[in-house]
Amino acid sequence: MEYLPDLADQTRLFLLALGFGFALGILYDFFRMLRLLFSRKGGWLPAQDILYALCCTLLSFFFFLAVSDGSLRGFGVAGEILGWLIYYFSLGAVTVRLTEWVVRRMKRFAEGLRRAFSPIQRLLRRIFTPVRRKSAKSVHIFKKNLHFRLQKTQGLLYNGKGKH
Repeated sequence: MEYLPDLADQTRLFLLALGFGFALGILYDFFRMLRLLFSRKGGWLPAQDILYALCCTLLSFFFFLAVSDGSLRGFGVAGEILGWLIYYFSLGAVTVRLTEWVVRRMKRFAEGLRRAFSPIQRLLRRIFTPVRRKSAKSVHIFKKNLHFRLQKTQGLLYNGKGKH
């Protein structure tokens, strides 16, 4: 293990970290696409940010473990941050627009499917609504008859008001 790597090793680590930061930017766009798809769920957003931070931390740990024998160098971290920023402000800006377009198309397609299957959904509601009402009525009758207690008589159980 070297304590002071030479200039070639430092340059190699910096360029690899630059590429790794670029890859972390791609991972961020994946999380951003999930955010656009599930934007109605309010509790998902902070959890997604925490999950992204944990993924980046874990992946960076393994990156530095593999590339620089586990030694964390400032120029390596700076390379990661710079690679992420390069992706975010160059290719990331394009992928945001593309992702928003794809998500809008996916939502329109899902809405079209919902509209196409709405007659079937209404038919199923008409079929199963009487069954639901009948089962609710039987539950009401069951609750009404709950005041009868089960009693033991010579090893047998029965439901009755009086004793046999």
